[in-house]
Amino acid sequence: MKQSKVKFNGNENYNMNCDIDSLAKLGFKNSTFHHDISPSYTNQKGNIQVFFFDLEDEGIKSEGITNKYTVQKFNDEGELLDDGVANEFDEMLRLIEQVNN
Repeated sequence: MKQSKVKFNGNENYNMNCDIDSLAKLGFKNSTFHHDISPSYTNQKGNIQVFFFDLEDEGIKSEGITNKYTVQKFNDEGELLDDGVANEFDEMLRLIEQVNN
């Protein structure tokens, strides 16, 4: 799988650990805010947000993060209901499926 690289917080080659075009095909849109620790994408419904961690990025290393993806599910009021972590793209997709049910 193609590994997309993006510019994020001064890192010109931040590794998304996936092909971000494949996320768009799944209906995810970039939802990153300027103060986020990592890039994030949210589904069309707005209830699932995935954070993408480049484990070689100095900012991610300094935070002690050891997983490539964090998946979060929110209710209609924006309260966190469920979350999970994954290190493989397919594993992250399965996690999205689980928390979205």
